[in-house]
Amino acid sequence: MPMNLKVYRCYYKDCIDPNPQPLPSNPTILEKPDNPKKWSLSSDWKGTEEGWGGFGGFLPKAGEDVQIPNNWWMIYDTSMEGLGNIWVYGVLEFSNEEDTLLAAKRIIVVGGKIVCGWKDDPLKVKATIRLSGDPQTDEEMMLPDNTIIGFKSLTVAGFVEMHSEHPDTVWSTLT
Repeated sequence: MPMNLKVYRCYYKDCIDPNPQPLPSNPTILEKPDNPKKWSLSSDWKGTEEGWGGFGGFLPKAGEDVQIPNNWWMIYDTSMEGLGNIWVYGVLEFSNEEDTLLAAKRIIVVGGKIVCGWKDDPLKVKATIRLSGDPQTDEEMMLPDNTIIGFKSLTVAGFVEMHSEHPDTVWSTLT
């Protein structure tokens, strides 16, 4: 009978590092630049590290993990499904000009910020975040500070701003 056995042995008691590393506290870019990067422009992905969606100046595609570095302000102005994990160290702001859909296994905000509308400029369009992690195939992850991240999660160890013109129509579905 064939078996696929994975065994892990933790060095620390209960697998918890007694001296966890702190997470970054905030993005290095604090004010919206005059010309922020746009997700839909392949040229705005130049500078992406190898191994991440967007590397080589190509748009991220389904199955790829994406990283928004701490010195980037990225406007999400498209709709994509099937992305891997999205790591937000900088700022990821949803467009206020068109409906958007962002579907990924997980979105992890580590010291960065997600913006869906501003207090003085609330979101006027529909922004959908769909998390698609799978308990059968995706394993838990651990951040450097020992925070455990499950599958299909929006993890915020940073900041989130959400302001809408239509707060009475907010809904979510948990499955």
